[in-house]
Amino acid sequence: MKNIGVVIPVYNQALPLLCTLHGFMNQNISLEHFKIVVVDDGSTEDIETICNLFRTKLDIIYIRIIKSGRSISRNEGVRKLKDSDIITFCDADRIPVPGFLQNHLFSHEKSEEDSIVIGNIKDLYLSDPWNNMTKIFNSYFTLKGLRTPQYSKLVYKLFDEKGESISNVPWLATFSGNMSIRLDLFKKLKGFDPDFRHWGFEHFELGYRAYKLRTPFAYNAKATNIHISHSRYSYKNDMGESHRIFYKKHPFSEIKNIKKFMNGEISLNEFNQLSEGNGNKRNLPDEYVKITNF
Repeated sequence: MKNIGVVIPVYNQALPLLCTLHGFMNQNISLEHFKIVVVDDGSTEDIETICNLFRTKLDIIYIRIIKSGRSISRNEGVRKLKDSDIITFCDADRIPVPGFLQNHLFSHEKSEEDSIVIGNIKDLYLSDPWNNMTKIFNSYFTLKGLRTPQYSKLVYKLFDEKGESISNVPWLATFSGNMSIRLDLFKKLKGFDPDFRHWGFEHFELGYRAYKLRTPFAYNAKATNIHISHSRYSYKNDMGESHRIFYKKHPFSEIKNIKKFMNGEISLNEFNQLSEGNGNKRNLPDEYVKITNF
């Protein structure tokens, strides 16, 4: 069996991280085959103590860096996983269900090519997680009370029933909160671009570079993690800055148009049709829904 490394970047999410690490205790592969790196991106909460609670249950490494953003955090985590064959990215507020790691691994083992595997994201909406621990773990064990985010519903249409890509823009599904990639490919891509310091697009940009190298993308609906949803500040300013960096690095029409798609100005199908792809232009099944929330 291949070895899997898990990278979890975290900034001030002590309670969700506790739930997420508990989820990794319930994976159905041997603990000797996976290692977790928690990268504390300058938190003011005591993240190290949370990690220490799992020292005897998980092979876990804690590192702390000066606040640098998610790209640098994830890259630092990967550097600690030199003996891993597959790297899985899971955010601190996303609890992996049993089978999460096994299904990511399965998708890589059935393909002889380097690939990016996208997992299935479910949202659990809670206004006060601290006082709803029972509901969190009930949803974790029963998978009840969960929703699929609108964005996820859309981009899963980029894949057929076998989980194979059918679009010109599979990189739109590059969810860094639930994805896996072979270590050799991650190194070839030189990781996430550290120029992205704010919310958004650093994962798309990694996926876009991989796609331009003709990397296959796959979706595994069984590789599920549960997002403990939280209120967000307005992301539009950060998204604008991230898009500026993205477009400067890749001044092509599909990168220009991604902002229109994210803002709900064009549909997924329209965006797919406006994108060049890798020379084999494909049309999606009719889907003209536009993003109304993200």
